[in-house]
Amino acid sequence: GSHEGLFFFSSELKALRAIPSFAPAINRNALREFFRWTNIPAPLTIYEGVYKLPPAHVLRISSPSAPPEPRPYWSAVDQALSAPPLISGMNAVQSLGQELDRAVKSQMVADVPLGAFLSGGIDSSTVVASMQRQSPAPVLTFTIGFEEPAYNESGYAAEVAAVLGTDHTELMVGASDAMKVIPEMSTIYDEPFADSSQIPTFLISKMARAHVGVALSGDGGDELFGGYDRYSQIERLERLRNFLPRPVRRILASSLERLSVETWDNLGSRLPHSLVPPGLRHRTGHRVHKVARMFAAANVPNVYASLMSIETGSGGLVLGVDDAPSVFEGVPTEHLGSLSPFERAMLIDTLTYLPGDLLTKVDRASMAVSLEVRAPFLDPDVFGFAWGLPDDHRVREGKGKWALRELLRRSLPDHLIDRPKMGFGVPIKDWLRGPLYTWADELLDPGLLKEQGILDPATVERRWHAHQEGRGDLTLQIWSILMFQAWLNEVDY
Repeated sequence: GSHEGLFFFSSELKALRAIPSFAPAINRNALREFFRWTNIPAPLTIYEGVYKLPPAHVLRISSPSAPPEPRPYWSAVDQALSAPPLISGMNAVQSLGQELDRAVKSQMVADVPLGAFLSGGIDSSTVVASMQRQSPAPVLTFTIGFEEPAYNESGYAAEVAAVLGTDHTELMVGASDAMKVIPEMSTIYDEPFADSSQIPTFLISKMARAHVGVALSGDGGDELFGGYDRYSQIERLERLRNFLPRPVRRILASSLERLSVETWDNLGSRLPHSLVPPGLRHRTGHRVHKVARMFAAANVPNVYASLMSIETGSGGLVLGVDDAPSVFEGVPTEHLGSLSPFERAMLIDTLTYLPGDLLTKVDRASMAVSLEVRAPFLDPDVFGFAWGLPDDHRVREGKGKWALRELLRRSLPDHLIDRPKMGFGVPIKDWLRGPLYTWADELLDPGLLKEQGILDPATVERRWHAHQEGRGDLTLQIWSILMFQAWLNEVDY
């Protein structure tokens, strides 16, 4: 950022607050984007006049008063569009194994003790299997479990560790553990950030740091090998969208959005399961409104945005801004038409969700405890190889990551590979109605909100009461508001 004729840069926003007389205003447009994505996408920051350097970009400064546009030194889009098609079948799987082994080996070079995060899922298991094949001693692996069984994946991680022969450490987490670290989130993340898996990510980083200085992770596996169910869902919905004339789509979208999220949630919970599609049984209203926005979207990035955003606009939440459509910086609309809907979703994820949410989450949490985390899947050569794979090497028989699964069969039994994806969720919904209630209720006090003058107290109050009374699952929206309020309280605006 520029201030009083000088150009300032730092790896952390909080360092800029040490500059004398530096008191930037909150960027309300960036805040609107935060409430859509649970993070503030580059190049925006929470402050007016302060910007992030986008991933894989460089900035040369000659005049602080007019800094030039950042220039890319590597492009995920170019890599994705120019990757040469690969031979299909098991030869491609074998070659993938060789590429990944090379990347893992290069990232295992360290002058401090090294380990790996192991969730028991496909991505981290693939990385750890490669590490163990190339390590003369048992690899140090770390996992985190939750006291709530529906969120606990640690048993699978323990099985994977036992089969691979790693030296495994497990940490069990409950609401009391979350309570202890939640006050630290604002300091750690430097600006509002609301992917609630930030809590276990910080806890596992802290645990791992007691043993190692570097850890390898499985980040990027879903975006490169088609691991998210939403990619197939986007493909199906886009076919339907293209089949319907635009006026019909608009009418359909308007009709679906006429009922509130809470009303749809209520309907979804009352109707027999046989009448509710599986994809709409969880957080019905949120998902129905996503589909409505997708039908109304004008172009490919907006289709993606409609399905990923947790807000229609900012929903009247942020005072002083309109509900303008989101702008995806760095998403090259003109090149996306050459890709299938499945691949388009993967690539937009790679440009937005991966760096803005996942990598930010891990980087901030790990660096807060001086742990370096490396992601072998994001090695440039592995990235290029993955984009050369045919579509049927990503999804077969309704399951994503076919190539990675086949590769992993060299190391693990089928029951540890062909199981449903769990993700890295935390039971925030229930915690907000229980042990976190008092903390949350104080931050959402209407009098406090009115005094701050940034968020609309009525909107916040309506959502908070709806969540508490069980009239809708507004966990994502409430957590985002709380993370902003906690940050605001920390910086003492």
